[in-house]
Amino acid sequence: MLKTIALLAVCLWPALGYALKMTDVRVGQNGHETRVVFELDGAAKPKTFTLEKPNRLVLDFPSLNIKPKLSKTNLPEGGLITTLRSGQYNTSTVRMVLELTGPVKYNVFTIPAGKGEGYRVVVDLNPPIHKAKQPAQAQKETTPPKKREVEKAPPPIVVIIDPGHGGIDPGALGEHNTREKDVVLAVAKLVRQELENTPGVKVKMTRTGDQFIRLQDRVAFARKQHGDVFVSIHADSHHVSSVRGGSVYVLSEQSSDKEAARLADVANRGDEVAGMMLKEEPAEVRDILIDLAQRETLNQSALLARGVIDELSRITYLRSHDIKFAGFRVLKAPDIPSILVELAYLSNPTEERLLRTRAHQLKVAKALSEGILKYMKGRQAAMLTQSVQTR
Repeated sequence: MLKTIALLAVCLWPALGYALKMTDVRVGQNGHETRVVFELDGAAKPKTFTLEKPNRLVLDFPSLNIKPKLSKTNLPEGGLITTLRSGQYNTSTVRMVLELTGPVKYNVFTIPAGKGEGYRVVVDLNPPIHKAKQPAQAQKETTPPKKREVEKAPPPIVVIIDPGHGGIDPGALGEHNTREKDVVLAVAKLVRQELENTPGVKVKMTRTGDQFIRLQDRVAFARKQHGDVFVSIHADSHHVSSVRGGSVYVLSEQSSDKEAARLADVANRGDEVAGMMLKEEPAEVRDILIDLAQRETLNQSALLARGVIDELSRITYLRSHDIKFAGFRVLKAPDIPSILVELAYLSNPTEERLLRTRAHQLKVAKALSEGILKYMKGRQAAMLTQSVQTR
């Protein structure tokens, strides 16, 4: 759990002309992880690298003609940072140096400015995982292979597939009485079949039959199953039958702001939020953590949506190739990248006819599966690259 957040005062002096301002720096500890958040009044992507003897993480911010003075006190106890300092490296670069307790694995990502919030650069630091050395005597033992300790395989990727509607809620209805709840369930099962053919992927469905499930229960199911991604499948309807095409949605910023208030109430009751127990934390710390968790999830949701749009556009007509934003309740898990896919319009005769055929359902399922896997592979590659850089 996060024990403390240090709010470090930052004094800014422009070196040459107008300078992008760093308005605040926050440092916090969450279990073994140390997080640093640099708040800026505009976009910046620093170049990062590590140094040894002593161990340091360096962030070079381009075009930042500033000289912030960072306090060396109030860093969280048990954290991985001993000192936080900066200097004007050259006329166009400010260098931030995080002096560390030892080697670390690190991840640097940015959070775009949102409603009432500025641009942020976030640094997550974790201690490296070392394999424990076996005692000399144990190494000489000739224990049968079945009794030897083996390295555990990495946990599977858990994909939550949510067929919309069900039971007493049929969803949209086509001219030929095609029910949305039936079509999306058929596609969802094919998606599960495609994904489960991929090693290291585990699929859980919110429903596998004609059951009615409340929206909040679908989200709760995804979190209980420790889902890595959540994909809700639907088929739209419109009063104008000529309207057609699929769409992919993520949670809107406005809905996210409202959800943050609800999550704060949940935290006050002592329930877990985004894997953290926040009841004992100060209100400002709790709000910061909820905000960071939500924004990182929104960023990942957008990447997932882009991967799915790219694949769907190859095999079916999309009404828009842009990511759409809405306040769908099933997209509000604060810690699981989530998208809602509208496959097509059942109110359009042509699209209704296609969605009734298994051949088209299979094409759509394969595209959805490829989009999900494309996102997961990209995410894993980014994590692996970051891990290699810190070795």
